[in-house]
Amino acid sequence: MKLYDIAAALRDAIQIDEETGELLPGCEERLTALELDRVAKLVDLACIIEDREAEEAAHREEARKQTEKARVVKAQAEWLKKYVSSNMEPGEKVGDSRKTLRCGESKALELDENADIPAEYMVPKFSPDKKAIKAAIEAGVAVSGARIVTNKHVVIK
Repeated sequence: MKLYDIAAALRDAIQIDEETGELLPGCEERLTALELDRVAKLVDLACIIEDREAEEAAHREEARKQTEKARVVKAQAEWLKKYVSSNMEPGEKVGDSRKTLRCGESKALELDENADIPAEYMVPKFSPDKKAIKAAIEAGVAVSGARIVTNKHVVIK
């Protein structure tokens, strides 16, 4: 089998649901059934993994750029809304055949940054202390709903 045939065979064996990103049933069996040198198969799979990770990084970067563009456009729209609002009186209605604008009023709470709000107006936020839970389990304490698991990982260089 030629090198490009090996890569194609591996890619064909890895069938993925395009909507969910999950491997389709039989993927492990198809990979195992490929009669390739174990080391070559693992290294070729590492190349595929790096390719997937690079594509994921490219998608994340594009998403970051699009998010930034959306933030800029939203800021422009918000500025224009404030400008229009500052040029209208509450209850005023203006428009033409394209759009109708009505200026209303509402009340909202505004808090100063780093405000010292009295405790009776505060809502506590609770979240699991993972370090404390892990330490307790390692010390032999049973913690309901928590367990220490050992995960394997691969480093690709």
